Amino acid sequence: MQKLFPAFLILTLLIIATGCVTTAEEWNQRGKTHHTMGRYEEAVAAYDQAIAINPENGEAWRNRGLSLSMLGRVNESEESFARALAINQDDAGAYYYQALARNATGNRSGAFESLDRAIAIPPKDKDQTITLFLSLMLKGNLLALENRSDEANVSYRMANRVMMGTGITPLDRHSLSTGSPHTLQYFAVRETGDPHSVQKRL
Repeated sequence: MQKLFPAFLILTLLIIATGCVTTAEEWNQRGKTHHTMGRYEEAVAAYDQAIAINPENGEAWRNRGLSLSMLGRVNESEESFARALAINQDDAGAYYYQALARNATGNRSGAFESLDRAIAIPPKDKDQTITLFLSLMLKGNLLALENRSDEANVSYRMANRVMMGTGITPLDRHSLSTGSPHTLQYFAVRETGDPHSVQKRL
């Protein structure tokens, strides 16, 4: 037993020194680190390890989807997001990441679809509230790129309300998904009291 102790100690030190990763959460975190540093191949490999340990790790599936999109592997990216959403269909973060991935690969209409789905999910905690804010901001940015300034401003205003803690209503979410002059007028009445303020800008 005494002979085994030094060998065990050496093995323990080697594990510590090499940063041995053993859990799905640790592999997922390593993947996020690789992704942040632009090492997308390494990120995907780390997420694959996380999923091998726990195939029901929805966060690893959605993170994998984003990294795959950065490598131009669009079909695999969509499959990863589909797996994440099959695990949790109310994962607004998965829809937001899917929107980022679709926009990065030139699928802007798909990005809008994903953002509308993310925005439709009421947040239940701080992280989900941040996701809602980011989704609204991204939608505003994409609308602005298409010169749809009135619709973009609606999305930005709703993002501001989320950040200020006032929240948005189901009617707000419907309005954000349609962006018609009638829904824009609804926001104008509620915010300015002037039912013609939007039409003046159209």
